Order: sequence, then C-alpha cells, then structure tokens
Amino acid sequence: MAVKFGLLCLAATLTFFSLAYADNVTCPPSIKPSNPINKTDYRGRELSKEYFFNASGTWLKVPLGHLSPWYGAPLEDITPATPGASEKRMGTGISYAFWMPTLRWPERDTLSIASSRFCENGRKMPEDGEFIVIASIENPWLPLSTSPLRDRLPAERLENTKKNLGAEFSGTKYDLNYYDGSEEAPFDYFFSGSEPSVILQCAKAERVPNPICFGHVWWSMENLGLTVQFSLLDLPRWRENIDAAYELAHRWRKAANNGTVAE
Repeated sequence: MAVKFGLLCLAATLTFFSLAYADNVTCPPSIKPSNPINKTDYRGRELSKEYFFNASGTWLKVPLGHLSPWYGAPLEDITPATPGASEKRMGTGISYAFWMPTLRWPERDTLSIASSRFCENGRKMPEDGEFIVIASIENPWLPLSTSPLRDRLPAERLENTKKNLGAEFSGTKYDLNYYDGSEEAPFDYFFSGSEPSVILQCAKAERVPNPICFGHVWWSMENLGLTVQFSLLDLPRWRENIDAAYELAHRWRKAANNGTVAE
C-alpha cells in the first residue's frame, strides 16, 4: 500500500510539472540577444565560481551556474574552501542543470523557468536539439549495502510499477522496453535493464499539454545513481541525456580530487 501511495504521489508531481512546463521557447521582453551574456546570479556571484560539496563522503567541485536551483543562501556558509576542511554537507547529492548538447550551465535560474527551452541574454534562440536537462546525484558512488537505493533500483521500480499501477509491456521505443500506463496513472514507462539500467516515467502526450519525463539511472559497476528530467520531446535522445549527466558528475568528482579519483 505504501509503495502504491508513493508511486501515485510521484505521478501527481509529474502531472503538475507537465501542466506547468512549456516546450515552446519562452522569451520575456527583457531577455534579448543584444544584451550582454549573463555571467552572475542575482546575488552578483560569478556563475563560473566553483564550490566544493560533500555528497555523502564523495567530494565534488561544481560551478555555481550548474546548480539547480541557484542557491539563495551564501554558499561560503555551506561549502568548505577545500575538501575535508569542513564536515558541513548538503545531503546525499546535488541537483544540477545543463544545456544539451554543449553541457554548459544555464544563464538563468531554472527554479523560475518552467521550460526546457528558454531564451538567455546574449544568446540566440534555442534551435532543434538544444534543450535543458535537470539531473541529481541520487547515490554518489555508495556501496549498495549502505545505499538508500538498495531496494529501489530501476528493475525493482519497474516491478512495483507493474504491480501497483498496472503498467503493461507494449513493445519497444527508442531501444527501451515500453510499458503502457493504466488509466489510474496517466503515464508511460520506459525501461532498460542493461548497463546502466534505466526507468523513465513520462506523462502521456494526450493527457497534458507539455509532458516531461523523469527517471532513475543506475550504474551497477560504480554504485552511481542519478535522476534525470527532460521534455518528452527529447525522449529519443535519452541515452545522450544520461551520458551527459554522467560525464558532468565524473568531471566534478575529478575536479575535487585534482584530476584523479581513487577507485
């Protein structure tokens, strides 16, 4: 019963964001290609400035611009100047955003923009293939025996979805197994049991105006778990999206360890 309630809560959340999201490019009058490129947040902090984060024992060095959302609190009060200098931490991981396919950080705070395609000062309008992905580090290289995900990997999530929400196998799409969601939860589900294993929950296009996909990705060889979120329009590029999220996580891990990581 608890599992079913949790799945329904996730479905409700995804429905809300799909209703609020916009796939069309959003351009407020004040945002213009002729304006200078934005290089700071609303506190005047450089988006390029890097901060150390302790993700359950794994150090990451992340540029402010990639954080999703940008943190309103002074980051100097949260993060140490060097790894190991402080035990202050921000939980088990961080949430971050990036443009595909360049992986650059957004130059507007994603918290205030319900869109995967938006205009930025000094930039031309996004073209086909240019969109935002939001990811988070759900399990930062923790041993599975101690991970909060030990009973919630993609395969287990799929079985719970089939059992509690009545999702049925309906074929393959984009090299993923496709499960048609029931009327109770107006979503489709996509799964891959390879490495990495993936489960994506996508709002049905006919049910909401701007459907999005939210999913969990698990690299069993590394004990690395990420979540990803992107528009349903970009589901055909799902593998590129998770590869990019993976690349950034590894880039920041190496940056915090002077370019090397002891495996």
